[in-house]
Amino acid sequence: MRKHVILLAVAFLFAITIMGSASATDTSSDSYLSGQEVTDSAMANSNLELDQSDANLVITTAGSATLNDESTEDGAQAVVDTTSSLAADQAITHGSGNLLSINDPNGDLTYTFVSLATNGALRAQTYTVTGTGSSYTISNGDSVYIGSDMTQDQWNYALSQLGANAYNIISIANLWANGAPADLMAETFTTEGINSGTIANYAMTRSFALTYPTGSNYVITNAGGLDDDALMYGTFGFNEILFSTSSGIPGETAFINYNTDDDSNRYGVLALMMVNDLTSQFEAATGTSVVAGTLSEIQYNLYILNLLKTNPAALFTVETLKTVNEADIAYLWYDEALGYGHGIDHDYIAGLSEASTTWNTDVIPVTDYEGMFALGQQAFNSAYSSGLFTAEDLAAGNVAVVLAPYYVNLLNTYSLVGFIDGIVSAGQEALSAAGITNAVGFTIDNILQIRNPWTWSSNIMALFVKVDPASRATYAQTRDIDSLIINGVRTNTAYNASTNDYSLTTSAIRDISPSQIATGGFLGGSFVIPAVAGIQYAWAANAPYSYIRTIGRVGCICSTKEYDLSSYLQGQYPLGANELYTILALTAAGETNRQISGRTAGWGVSPSQGTYYAMQSSDSTYPIILIIWDDATNTGKAMLIQYDATAINDAMKAEGYTSYKQENGLFWHLDQVWNNGPDAGLLASAITVFKTVNIDQAFLNDLTAAGGDPIQKMLTYVEPVTPVTPVTPGTTTQGTTGTGLAAISGALGNAWNGLTAAASTAGTSTATNEIAPGLPLEQGSSAATGTSTSNASLPLSIIIGVICLLIAGILAYLGRDTIVATLKGHGRPGK
Repeated sequence: MRKHVILLAVAFLFAITIMGSASATDTSSDSYLSGQEVTDSAMANSNLELDQSDANLVITTAGSATLNDESTEDGAQAVVDTTSSLAADQAITHGSGNLLSINDPNGDLTYTFVSLATNGALRAQTYTVTGTGSSYTISNGDSVYIGSDMTQDQWNYALSQLGANAYNIISIANLWANGAPADLMAETFTTEGINSGTIANYAMTRSFALTYPTGSNYVITNAGGLDDDALMYGTFGFNEILFSTSSGIPGETAFINYNTDDDSNRYGVLALMMVNDLTSQFEAATGTSVVAGTLSEIQYNLYILNLLKTNPAALFTVETLKTVNEADIAYLWYDEALGYGHGIDHDYIAGLSEASTTWNTDVIPVTDYEGMFALGQQAFNSAYSSGLFTAEDLAAGNVAVVLAPYYVNLLNTYSLVGFIDGIVSAGQEALSAAGITNAVGFTIDNILQIRNPWTWSSNIMALFVKVDPASRATYAQTRDIDSLIINGVRTNTAYNASTNDYSLTTSAIRDISPSQIATGGFLGGSFVIPAVAGIQYAWAANAPYSYIRTIGRVGCICSTKEYDLSSYLQGQYPLGANELYTILALTAAGETNRQISGRTAGWGVSPSQGTYYAMQSSDSTYPIILIIWDDATNTGKAMLIQYDATAINDAMKAEGYTSYKQENGLFWHLDQVWNNGPDAGLLASAITVFKTVNIDQAFLNDLTAAGGDPIQKMLTYVEPVTPVTPVTPGTTTQGTTGTGLAAISGALGNAWNGLTAAASTAGTSTATNEIAPGLPLEQGSSAATGTSTSNASLPLSIIIGVICLLIAGILAYLGRDTIVATLKGHGRPGK
């Protein structure tokens, strides 16, 4: 049986070995070298003119994609390092908002460089890096003009050169060039694109959070349309949980703000809000008809961005504002007697009592890059002066800083853009003053951005830490977390509203080593919270980078379960051609935004893309329903995932992981699981597929709809006797992932929507161009193309022969008894 468990864990072990190290940037890795190469090429491009521009932007999948089975965060650092020779406004940095990360763990490694010329001209060039096993190849299209005033020929050529994500790149770049706020642009991590719905959802989400700044929040959405993800970027801190379904009206969201009384009964308000369709207003003002997926939508997005700046209230409608009590919330969110909630039930909501409020629509945060930059410099200099670390420690990679992400807002009002760059700059000045000129002090590996409101909600907290290098070497040999010796200094930058100024306080040096948790008294409000301590423990212990980025998004060390689920299951069930993951999260009653960020980061899914659904679970045994969906046929399979931590808990107890308070699970993973730890195989015993069914669009819609228990739907579902009939590609969609205007206009055959006389002669094609509907495929395809093969046409005899060889190999390795047990259903998907 133990051999069988080890076999099941092979895919997971492979996965965690490709996830990279979080300790230091490897400048000899393929991802760094290729990132350096593409950046050098882009900087040498006389048409792109990165060195002559007013500002530059990079959009990349580096950090989430893999290259030759290795993580690629080094590629992002290569961009930062290589562009550091440019002028300050041109360089790509970690803290300015001009390095946009796309979370695509199952996609290609891509870099798009965008330059904004001093005359306003906007140009872009995309590079794709492909692994060859031992090396890599780089392909790229031409640098192209992508301004919103493109001609027909420029539009067609840009689509042909910028790759499969061309439309989204053009949209993102134009919004950035026109001053979209950093926290809105940061949503590209999960949305992969920004449209008018994204902007309007940003406005109404922030307006609700600013109007109701205290209490907890439930958010009920209709997944898809790129208009659901604003809640994941710090707007509510941690005080919200998402109910994401296929039910309801696209663009509509129900926000519930509540408190609890002495009897734990919830009460508060419900706001039913809708993204406004302002296409007719735009058309009246410009004479341009809006057609989804075309240049007219780029122009419409800019029109909506301008309203965000000047009149954000125009972007959404508060359809109704009601008071709610415990019974109302139970009915809408989750009724324990039923095992499900009803979601946005318009008839029920209409019968609730009216409420009123004065809405806060000052949704654009205050951005002061220079001011925040100076505050970051002050924080570093204070920590450096404390004697915590030397310049040599910083150069050697033994220093890290834990702090808020660049895209969050202090007091939900003041953007932190610039603070990280100030720390990085002051660190480099310290190295230079010490005569160290060949090192980078702070990189993507030791700038530990964590989305936990402790770091930004009322003060700008930063924890600077130094790990003793000898203890780190000992840990690498012993895998005993107690061997790490870590000291820290906390800086606290507080805002004074009455003086509109900031003050800095710096703590004494504290021993925050894992061995001191039980007796040191430093965890909690007295010095540092467990989440902030936890991410630097993971860094010091050389955790996989994929976990570092996950915990950074989650903001909590409670993320190991979600990380295990995504890593293990993706290893067991990799995607095929045209397939994508969709997750139906079966949430716990006390869950918050933390877990949604763990799932979206790990799987590369999101509510906005229509690939993440969430409902409260009627049975905690089942944490998720995993759906592998074939976009070409609109069919797939759904797997009810069972999680049983008995073996893990027993191992943790037997191995002494019981005395670290909240850190037990994290430390066990660091010591015993990740990086080929001795207990990695136990995850195979914890995660099983209880039932698998083949599904079509109709069942997917029903499974993800409110008003029913998805677990019971899975358990009782009986597949049709006849095979599921595939739906003609393009006739239906699972969510709305490309544009929020698909429901506004059906005129998708017009690629140019009347902008020029060429509209009527743009050409037609019987195939669907997903980048620009109506354009011939040869005009919209990527400059870098590849081929794929399928086994579907292989002769039956070959398939049978391969299967026989596989069975023979397994029999030789495991023995007949294990195979018999496997064929009876032990560990087999569906049992």
